[in-house]
Amino acid sequence: MKLAAAWVALTLALPVTAASLGKVVELPETCPAGAGPVARSTCRQVMVSCPGLKDLRAQVRITEPAAGRQRRGTVVLGSGGNGAGFYAVQEAVQALAGELAEMGFLVVDRAWDGGWVTQEGGLKPEACRYATLLTWIHGTLHRGGKFVATGNSGGSAEIGYALTTYGRGAILDVAIPTSGPPVARLDYTCAAQATPEWAALCASIVPAGAMQCKPGCMLGPNNGVCKQVSPQPTPAQLLEDSVVHPDAALDYPKTRLYFLFGALDCGEPVPAGLTWATKITSEKAIQFVPRTPHALMSTAEGREAIRKAIDQGTSSVAAAPAQEQQEFRRRTMELITPEQRAHMQANGKVDRKAWMAAHPARESTGLIPLPELGKGAYRGQQGGLYPGGENAPPPAHRKAGLAQARRIVPLDAAGRPAADGKIVMISIGMSNTTMKFQVFQKMAAADGRLNPKLVLVDGAQGGQVAWITANPKMPFWEVVDSRLEAAGVTRNQVQAAWVLQANPGPTRPFPAEAKELQANLVDTLHVMQERFPNLRIAWLSSRTYGGYATSPLNPEPFAYDSGFSVKWLIADQIAGQPELNYDSAKGPVRAPWLAWGPYLWADGIKANQDGLSYVRGDYTEQDGTHPSPLGRAKVAARLLQFLKTDPVSAPWFVAAAGR
Repeated sequence: MKLAAAWVALTLALPVTAASLGKVVELPETCPAGAGPVARSTCRQVMVSCPGLKDLRAQVRITEPAAGRQRRGTVVLGSGGNGAGFYAVQEAVQALAGELAEMGFLVVDRAWDGGWVTQEGGLKPEACRYATLLTWIHGTLHRGGKFVATGNSGGSAEIGYALTTYGRGAILDVAIPTSGPPVARLDYTCAAQATPEWAALCASIVPAGAMQCKPGCMLGPNNGVCKQVSPQPTPAQLLEDSVVHPDAALDYPKTRLYFLFGALDCGEPVPAGLTWATKITSEKAIQFVPRTPHALMSTAEGREAIRKAIDQGTSSVAAAPAQEQQEFRRRTMELITPEQRAHMQANGKVDRKAWMAAHPARESTGLIPLPELGKGAYRGQQGGLYPGGENAPPPAHRKAGLAQARRIVPLDAAGRPAADGKIVMISIGMSNTTMKFQVFQKMAAADGRLNPKLVLVDGAQGGQVAWITANPKMPFWEVVDSRLEAAGVTRNQVQAAWVLQANPGPTRPFPAEAKELQANLVDTLHVMQERFPNLRIAWLSSRTYGGYATSPLNPEPFAYDSGFSVKWLIADQIAGQPELNYDSAKGPVRAPWLAWGPYLWADGIKANQDGLSYVRGDYTEQDGTHPSPLGRAKVAARLLQFLKTDPVSAPWFVAAAGR
């Protein structure tokens, strides 16, 4: 990544209930295979018990870090297949284990007695064993530093289930799945013939030029991993037994993920593994290793990629997000104006108790949502979302938007139309935006009706208000670049955006604050168009209800007023303002085609005509302004439904079969 400050933004997600773990009992017997050839190694035998499964014995080889080295952490190695053998079997892989120990890591290599895949109801419940053993290693053997796990093929599946199902993101600092997991979507790969959905996704999910052979798509129904649930499993049973099952956790705020694939891995593990990698909403990196087959650690390039990922993931730079956040904030504060800096500092000194006493929380304000205000007026300004008090764009503007939508096609990294390209939609905004968009990403990932070539990238970041995004020199935009890179896409592939912005601590009477926000949005759109040359469409939303606020961050009526910022902005484009021109036939393109996204404001508990309302529980206890998990889900669901049904987005957002 270009800037590790991509970690600055808050990473929040809907809570996912983790499956139950088992227990580990250390056994007195010595390991049958001994401690192995790696220096400073010992071996223990343990018995792992999990609910509903037979007890399973494992051997655990432990290599101590080199004497005198600063301890950097623990690396757990996982062999492929059913895990019956050790990872460090080949002499070159044993050398890798020794090198990790020389770097200061405790190295733990496990081998299951007969393998962890035991045909006892499915891979997902059987993966409890690895998650339980991993937890035991963390609590018993790990003695400080970073906790790392890497595994190849079946070993990557163990890591996958540990994260998506057993909540082991709570203990893993770094995870490096290699060559998979091949079982990420069993419902796709275990069929006798690829479904149209999987055939299209398998053909497009691998980035163009990444592979040195054409990967396959299918395991086939006779593969043993496809029969763990039952001899004749249904597609629903296979999906439920996959790493990416319907209730899978896909956000791991504590864990840095590095996916490594061999460019000569010609089977189904690469596209299958990418079905998990591309759905993850937290930070991850995806790398294709040249001249390397499925056994990634079998080549010098593969071993170096593993070593480098471990080194980067646990380095002092990677382990010091606080320092990077400080540098990020320092650079940002240097670039805002003295007036903005003074305003932010003054907000930070507000007496919250006194402010709350003067501005008690309200369940409603009596203000009328813009769509319902229509041709009526608020402080001399007409309502409605569009000119004339209307809630739909003028026909000519809608026609232009449909024309822009028809131009949205998959693009390669250089921005050229390509059958195996991507369509990138990005979010731009502040903390509220990223909190909502992350949940939207999770909902979209679970929706099988969306275009498989669509990539959703969360560019929004905590604390990055409209003043900041309006400035092209802000480090905010470097973080956006790093997030695009992490998603395996480029600026040239960004074609649509959702923008939700605000400024902190508004105090001036209407329309001063709304006009300033409008101007900041214009500048933000200019930066976006400059950075994303193929950006064609941007949907804008304004703030949600601010009447429960317990701080001056963005209370009412300023949250309501921000709707006029968006309304005026879009009206200026419709009126033909050159600074918002999107049509190259009319002059320089300065902005994408603009329209309202979902209108998100409602008067507290008073429901809008479309049923939207907000209760106190939709906001955090901390400030009554940022959305709670319930509030995030409420907005995310509206955004998803909007994009699936709006005539300008549906043609490219929804898969062809779903339209």
